[in-house]
Amino acid sequence: PAGWHGPRGGVVGCGLPGCGGATHSKALGAWMKKQRVAKKGKGGLKLTQERIDKLDGLGFQWDVRQQAEEAAWGRWVAELKKYRDVHGNCRVPKNQGKGEECDKAGCEGAQHKALGSWVSHQRAFKRKGSKCLTPARIEELNSIEGWLWDATK
Repeated sequence: PAGWHGPRGGVVGCGLPGCGGATHSKALGAWMKKQRVAKKGKGGLKLTQERIDKLDGLGFQWDVRQQAEEAAWGRWVAELKKYRDVHGNCRVPKNQGKGEECDKAGCEGAQHKALGSWVSHQRAFKRKGSKCLTPARIEELNSIEGWLWDATK
């Protein structure tokens, strides 16, 4: 299936259309990892261009780390937008949520400690000029109404 990167361990439910609720084994995940290593020519393995082309044709994901990072980024941005919608700002306290749930209506019992930490990291990445915060990500944060790079203002 296009965009699928395979299981990393155990037997997992696929959840993709067309799989009919199938589960995939740990062995499949291990095989997929081996193909990624072989494409890089590491571990004494070498993947032929023909096999690379076949896997590309299936939508094989070669860089699952990048895909996971992009998915996580999207989830955090969505959480920040939810926070802003409920609280009216993007000033997520870094130390809020020490086991206590937010009692603000619409917050669905959220704890904001992790979100506050993420927001703090994005601001620090910007100050330090970190490569973790790409120009596209800076632009995305800037597009969120109420976003501040300096939360002390």
